[in-house]
Amino acid sequence: MMQRLRNSAVHHGFGAAAVARVAPVVPIDEAPLGPPKVRLEGITQRYQNGSKTPLTAIENINLEIHAGEFLCIVGPSGCGKSTLLHMIAGLMRPSEGEVWIDERRVENTGTDRILIFQELGLFPWLTVAENVEFGMRHGMGLNKQERRARVAQYLKLVHLGQFADSYIHQLSGGMRQRVALARALATEPDVLLMDEPFAALDAQTRDLLHDELERIWAETGRTIIFVTHNVREAVRLGDRVVVLTFRPGRVKREFNVDLPRPRSLEDPEVALTARDILDDLREEIDKSLEVEYAK
Repeated sequence: MMQRLRNSAVHHGFGAAAVARVAPVVPIDEAPLGPPKVRLEGITQRYQNGSKTPLTAIENINLEIHAGEFLCIVGPSGCGKSTLLHMIAGLMRPSEGEVWIDERRVENTGTDRILIFQELGLFPWLTVAENVEFGMRHGMGLNKQERRARVAQYLKLVHLGQFADSYIHQLSGGMRQRVALARALATEPDVLLMDEPFAALDAQTRDLLHDELERIWAETGRTIIFVTHNVREAVRLGDRVVVLTFRPGRVKREFNVDLPRPRSLEDPEVALTARDILDDLREEIDKSLEVEYAK
């Protein structure tokens, strides 16, 4: 069982000041977790791919994610990781099974959860502030003054306050990623869904954004579901790592990450834990390569 400390927002390991911000804290072993924040129940997805037999992408996925948890999902290409995020976001319905948020069935999209894609989807003709404001202009009932105040709040959170009037082409890759994160957080979702958001970044920028994301998670108490191909990244960030099998994707194994925070990709303990997970994953990667080379 993980030894994380959490209150209703979760978290420990960021020093006395951080602990004070989230006090009172309770060891997770003693805290009643209650109903899950997100629950996947018997999720199966099939596609018609031109043949008589449908392609089963994922099959009988059952998962529970609790409020404030940082869950990472890893698996070989084509195992349905991104499909699961789309279902939780309400962008698609499973062929079988149900997705639940706070014990309410997910029927469509909602402001209680938001998905950040690798491509980010920022608008080049808008300033940084206007990009962050965009998601608040529809269906949230905020007036202009309230939106601007929230833009300033979340740009400050991601350390981009001085770039509010800049345009996207004037920013580095890491800064653009932080704009996308601020835009997602500004709508104040309970659940943040992240689909390989750092895959295209250089190692130095990625490491900095790991620190930023961990800090923001600690300060906001959001539930994060993070998809990655990078096992060490999953261990660096996650409370728990879920390994999916090759197609059809099923939950092969779950790993609780007991390591203290903050962590670094270079920590020996992170590397050793990642090696254990990769040993479990390698069999599934080999299966995917066999299918690819057999074509």
